[in-house]
Amino acid sequence: MAYLEKELGDLFIPSEWNKDTVQRSRQQMNGSDCGVFTLLNALALLRGDDTNLVLPTDGMDDARRRIAATLLAGRPTTEFG
Repeated sequence: MAYLEKELGDLFIPSEWNKDTVQRSRQQMNGSDCGVFTLLNALALLRGDDTNLVLPTDGMDDARRRIAATLLAGRPTTEFG
């Protein structure tokens, strides 16, 4: 809130803001999968899925390959080829 107050100055009205600290997804288990983990959580949200279904496991390498395939194809896909 301090950041908002500083940025907005006189326009900051505390009653118009609240702080939501609900943990909606699992926490990643290492310091190297943050981008992939974030993308998988965003995909779950877009699909309307529960973000708790995104598991911080060893499957992140496969997820990286699927993300690369999607970017290279220019459309959603999970296949190479």
